[in-house]
Amino acid sequence: SWRHEGAEKSYYENQQFAASLGHSHMFEGGFFSNVRAGLRRSFYDDADTFISSRTRSDFERYGQIMVGKNFENNINASLAYMYRDVDSNIQNYAYDNHRFMATLGWRF
Repeated sequence: SWRHEGAEKSYYENQQFAASLGHSHMFEGGFFSNVRAGLRRSFYDDADTFISSRTRSDFERYGQIMVGKNFENNINASLAYMYRDVDSNIQNYAYDNHRFMATLGWRF
């Protein structure tokens, strides 16, 4: 995919190129799983001179795995793990993030 993000300040405007792959699977008894993985490359239009004189560019890798169960009355519960690793040519924007999530939902 390609995406352009406009902003009031030119150093926040960017072009993004991304590719992702996902798979969802339903099991017996209302159980389900979802797996996603992807890559994203971002190029910013201008330098934020408060941080660096260089124009920012990022390379992100991410993945997520979720397992859950659908219950009667449109209720579902899930557990998920998400990993994001962003390399940036500006140190302030580089990070490695692990996220664990638990969700209880009701569809109405």
